[in-house]
Amino acid sequence: MVEILVALVLGLLLIGGIIQVLDSNRTTYRLAEAKARAQESGRYAIQLLAKEMRPSRSSLCRNVAHEEMDNTMAVHACALLADPTACSGNKTIGTRTPLGYSASAATAAGLAGLPSTARADVGGGRLRGDVLVAWGAVGEFYYAQANTLTSGNPPAPDLTHAIDLIADTSTAGLKALKSAGFTGGHLAIITDCENSDVFTISNTDGTTGTASLEHALSRGSTKANMSAAVSTSYNYIKDRAQYPGARVAAFDLRVFYICCMDQDTGLLQSGSGVANCTDTPTQYRPALCRWSATSPAVAVIASDIADLRVTYDGRLAPDAVGNPVRFSDSATLQTAAEVTSQNRWDRVYSARVELLVTGGDEVRRSAVLPAPAAAAATATDLGWNMVADKRLYETFSSAIAIRALTPWYRDQ
Repeated sequence: MVEILVALVLGLLLIGGIIQVLDSNRTTYRLAEAKARAQESGRYAIQLLAKEMRPSRSSLCRNVAHEEMDNTMAVHACALLADPTACSGNKTIGTRTPLGYSASAATAAGLAGLPSTARADVGGGRLRGDVLVAWGAVGEFYYAQANTLTSGNPPAPDLTHAIDLIADTSTAGLKALKSAGFTGGHLAIITDCENSDVFTISNTDGTTGTASLEHALSRGSTKANMSAAVSTSYNYIKDRAQYPGARVAAFDLRVFYICCMDQDTGLLQSGSGVANCTDTPTQYRPALCRWSATSPAVAVIASDIADLRVTYDGRLAPDAVGNPVRFSDSATLQTAAEVTSQNRWDRVYSARVELLVTGGDEVRRSAVLPAPAAAAATATDLGWNMVADKRLYETFSSAIAIRALTPWYRDQ
């Protein structure tokens, strides 16, 4: 009898040890999985933001500062005006327009400088954190064929004629054009490195794209462009009307922010529904969203991105002895709100982006703050005002140079 009791005790101890090992292995596996998911999401998100910001404010072969200095960029696209629906108001791209908004100002009313549609979507759907803005030419360019010339002596170019691309017009080639953004309702830019026009492609959507880009006043019942005529005769050179010098590329204005998504249905929350990510975090999760001037207007880029913070650097006038002075030398000229208040967006040449990323599932044994600065008394810190939970969080940071605004392009 004693031997049986001893055997039972030893068996229970052995089983308890095995259960403890299995539980430890399970916890280790869940931690490793959460860490891997966070790293994958974080790397993807930070690389995508860097890819978007580096060519921002570019018109293919000139930067926007040069275009503004020479007054050579014409913006016809209604989507890039303050009121896209009425196709009116100031243009929303330029060296003085913000490249971001601080969390304290990122409401629909505080997003001044963006189109009204962006202010409504971003302001109504933002969960927390800063807002990052990027715009410019997107992807590879195509050369434009010579525009059709009207009769006359000498012949005069028709500035309202469709822009025909030098491109493969096979089914595969047209699909590639569609994938590159050359389809109805999207934006495009044409430039010959002396003049530039940004317009909405007014063609009706097709299944395979198009190599002929129309830029009419309307697209169906929707206003598309302020003017149906481009500003200059691209590729029209006397005695060489077929000379292919003008380039055409897709164009876009994109806004990145932290949104709230129902992970069961994939639906984005807006208005009061944004609070679901705080009230019911098991079903509603934060994500990195992108608003686009083209369609779809709002899309989720990466899930479980909990917070976004951006600071900026740039160059000011030299000091009294000629030493360079940068934003980073000042304690009050780094956040978007500070740059806006001092009207210094034309001097910005880099952005430091910080992301707070989570693996999603609760894997810790006890709740902890998502970031060391979460309990800090300032709204500029990553993870500020977030509550403790059992999820694993990681921070990703990257300094991104904006090529079109690097200091070489003009003297102080």
